[in-house]
Amino acid sequence: MAAKTLRNIRSLYISAEVDNSRVTNYRINAKFTFDLEGEK
Repeated sequence: MAAKTLRNIRSLYISAEVDNSRVTNYRINAKFTFDLEGEK
């Protein structure tokens, strides 16, 4: 339902490989918890 809102999203993990001070590769793992607010 479009009348719901996500709140308090947490935890985003980013890792990167660096070579000669430049990012050569990266990965994002999004593992999160949240509160869902809406009509009851």
